[in-house]
Amino acid sequence: MATRSRSVNSGKEKSFIAIMRDDLHAKNLRVPPQFMKYLSGDLTDHATLITHSTACWEAAISRAEETIYFKGGWENFFEDHSLGHDELLMFTYKGNMHFHVRVFGRDRCLRTQNARPQIQRQLPGESFTSSFPHFKICLRKSSFQPFYLLPIPTTANMILNPPREATNFVMRCGGRVWDVKCLQNAAGKHRFSKGWRNFVRDNELKPGDTCAFEQVATYELRVTVFRC
Repeated sequence: MATRSRSVNSGKEKSFIAIMRDDLHAKNLRVPPQFMKYLSGDLTDHATLITHSTACWEAAISRAEETIYFKGGWENFFEDHSLGHDELLMFTYKGNMHFHVRVFGRDRCLRTQNARPQIQRQLPGESFTSSFPHFKICLRKSSFQPFYLLPIPTTANMILNPPREATNFVMRCGGRVWDVKCLQNAAGKHRFSKGWRNFVRDNELKPGDTCAFEQVATYELRVTVFRC
C-alpha cells in the first residue's frame, strides 16, 4: 500500500505531508520519492524530528528503491504524539537530516499540545547564538567511522560559500587548531574530510554531540562542542 504523501514546496522551504493510516504508519513512514532530490548529499543513517516545542526524536533511516523510510524510533514519535487515523503531518526540511514536524488533527487545525513530556529533550546547543555567521551540526554515526566525513548542510554552504576545488579550513576549539579539508562531491554537496578524523579524536566527539561552527574569517571556523 502506498503512503499518502506529497511534496509541498513554497519559497526556500521544502516540505512534504503525510496522512496517517493506523495500520500503515505505526511502525514506519515513507518519504515521497519526489522529495529525495532535496536530501541528495545529506543522507545519513538517522533523521531528527523536531516539534514546535523543540523536543526531538531520532528515527533510523531505511533505504528502499528510490526512497527512504523513517523506521527505528519513528514508532516512539507516533505513540508519543498519539497519532490517529486521518491526521496530517507536515515535515519541513531544515538541512542535515533535521525535519520540523507539525501535526494537524482530523479537522486540519494545528495541534498545539505537547507530546508526553518524559521523552522530550532539547537538542544540544539549541540556544547557541553568535554575532558571526554560524551553523550547527548534530553528529551521527556516519560522521565517524569508517570514512570520517562530515556533510555540510545546504544552509551552511550559503554561509561558507566554499569554492568548487578542495579548500582547507582552520578549525579552532579549546585553544587548539586543526586544518580540515572541505571537498565537493559530484552532486555539488560539500563535506569536511581530511583532518576531520583528528578533530573528532582530539575532542573526543561521539554521536549525538552538536558542533556549532562560527565563521570568524573566510576560511577560519571557531567550533563550540555541546555534549549530548
